Amino acid sequence: EFMQLPKVQSCLKDNKKVIYDIIASHGDHYNLTALTTLNEDYEDVIKHYIEQNEYQDALDTLKIQKRADLVYNYAPIVMEELPKETIQMLMDRGRSFNVVKLLPTLLCIKSDKHRVEVVKYLEYAIHSLSIKDLSIHNYLIQLYAKYKEKAKLMNYLETQGKEVSMIHYDIHYALRLCKEFEIKEACVFLYCLLEFWQQAVELALTFDLQLAQQT
Repeated sequence: EFMQLPKVQSCLKDNKKVIYDIIASHGDHYNLTALTTLNEDYEDVIKHYIEQNEYQDALDTLKIQKRADLVYNYAPIVMEELPKETIQMLMDRGRSFNVVKLLPTLLCIKSDKHRVEVVKYLEYAIHSLSIKDLSIHNYLIQLYAKYKEKAKLMNYLETQGKEVSMIHYDIHYALRLCKEFEIKEACVFLYCLLEFWQQAVELALTFDLQLAQQT
């Protein structure tokens, strides 16, 4: 109530940073959050929390504000420390964000825990949000291939279908990845999409006679 008095509001307007720093120095996170919410000065408090290594508080502040640009700027930093919570926040906000602009956050793969969460979000973006951007689809294929998630990769390729004009990933890029990480079944599938029938059959013969016959 005190902070909403006209005289105090006038003082606050001219001295926001000093007042925020004073409140923060007392560890009064509740009133700091309430005050910055009232004045919609979210960036200052997010910066403060990150500088103090208080990543959960920074994430909580990101959750309550509506500016997508702040999420694009600060989610990559919070993601390093709180992958599961950050991805859950992004999923809870659904279509509020441009998924391509979230790539700096999604490129944070510092551990297996990060990878699992990033894959979860990419799958959500593709299957629930119907994102068709090439970079998002290619990145999911890259993660599937690099970390040997063969069943998921094959399911994805099958789901995308066999009509080349309708798929949302780069076939040649996917084939290079599958060759590099030796995912032979996916290579056969992609050879067939490209109508490289001889290569498809010859490769299938090296590991699966039935697949070679079907091909």
